[in-house]
Amino acid sequence: MKAGWTEKDKDGDGMLSQEEMGDKAAKMTDADTDKNGSVSAAEYTAKKEAWFKKADTDGNGSLSKAEQDAAKAAKK
Repeated sequence: MKAGWTEKDKDGDGMLSQEEMGDKAAKMTDADTDKNGSVSAAEYTAKKEAWFKKADTDGNGSLSKAEQDAAKAAKK
């Protein structure tokens, strides 16, 4: 699993509950694609990969500082 997942998944069930997501729960509800109230590792990874693909505007597989800044500004 991705680094950081195990720290967030306190009960080790392979899912992030709303409690485990904490203040990010509201932002992550769209990642819960099966609408079961928890975000699985696959759902979490898919959300992050979709964000990366959108942010990587030149499609080279890495994010420049300018791409990162633009992606952060678009979230506001």
